[in-house]
Amino acid sequence: MHDGYPMTYLSTPLRTLAAPANAAEDVAGVLAADHDQIAVLFAAALELLHDRARRADARDLIASLIAAVSLHVQTETRVVYAACAARGVSDLRDLAREGVRDHDALQRAMRAVGDLLAGSDDQLVAGLRIAKTLFDRHRETEEDELFTTMDLAFGPDERAALAAAVEREKARLQGELGHPPPARRPIERRAAHLR
Repeated sequence: MHDGYPMTYLSTPLRTLAAPANAAEDVAGVLAADHDQIAVLFAAALELLHDRARRADARDLIASLIAAVSLHVQTETRVVYAACAARGVSDLRDLAREGVRDHDALQRAMRAVGDLLAGSDDQLVAGLRIAKTLFDRHRETEEDELFTTMDLAFGPDERAALAAAVEREKARLQGELGHPPPARRPIERRAAHLR
């Protein structure tokens, strides 16, 4: 651990990590795409819960949402926040710490949502709205502040290398957790119309 962050990628210099096939892609784009996908899943789940005939679909989608949030949180913490903490720029360290706190709160809210899956629809909707509020706050802070600070602290090749590291960690975690890649499950494809 380094300042409370896992050492997963701190021992590998960023310049040695392979850049993604599309060198123009950087870590902000990868994370923003994750944010977009999670936002769509939140919207679709809330919409489906209001349709009595589709509530079983909503619960399936919520299970996928919980998995997508967990994957995002773990990947971002292990790769991006660890790299920011190791960079030695106080603003980056502060934003990474704030991000970890946001992730912890979001994970607790998502666990509560998971616990509510067997409960009443009203409680589930309330839990989802709380989790969505926490997610929206995290997304706004990260996309408005962290991405800008990372653009200043990391060069284009480093940001591309971080994007590749994020994708590798996501693939590793998906295999470890037994989750297929998000948006490949049938219910999520049906939710794609909300994009």
